[in-house]
Amino acid sequence: MTRTPAEAVAYAKTITKGYGGECLKFVRTCFDVPAKYETAADAREHATKFHATSSTAGIPVGVPIFLGVNHVALYMGGGKMRTTNSKTGKVSTVPVTSWGSEYPLRGWSEDLNGVTVYKANSNAPAKTTNTSAAGGVDVRKLQRGLNLVFPAYSHLDVDGVYGPKTTAVVKEFQKRSGIKATGKIDAATKAALKKVGVL
Repeated sequence: MTRTPAEAVAYAKTITKGYGGECLKFVRTCFDVPAKYETAADAREHATKFHATSSTAGIPVGVPIFLGVNHVALYMGGGKMRTTNSKTGKVSTVPVTSWGSEYPLRGWSEDLNGVTVYKANSNAPAKTTNTSAAGGVDVRKLQRGLNLVFPAYSHLDVDGVYGPKTTAVVKEFQKRSGIKATGKIDAATKAALKKVGVL
């Protein structure tokens, strides 16, 4: 089964070496997508939902990004990518701009090798239930962060709804953090979430 963007990011972090000259193999492995095209350039050309851009602003975390003529990497957020390096034989997280003018950002894609790896959220305004429990935080940011930082127990839909599923994951986080498990985002919970990079 294809990994979600959050799962692909978590998996990518476990890979630290190899894939020299095989950037497409690395990214498709992160998503658990089968082989189809020989090169990153072919994968980009055949992507049906490719978004051309030279800026990382607005690129969702955990999607394939394409650079230069023939390179693909996994976007990690914050202007960084998880990428292979054929010169060092290592896989690392580096700024997208660190590869210089030879590898400019070309854009990102919702599909890879004919498989959808990212589904855009509806453009409808987010509905937030149980607003008081959310403690004034951006619920979508909270859900994304929990999925990314705690993939072992957080598999939330990033829908902006502070409902039973999000409450249950927050309770689990509170238990593991030694905070009273109320499911509400109070000051202590907010501070703990910020400390681990969720918020």
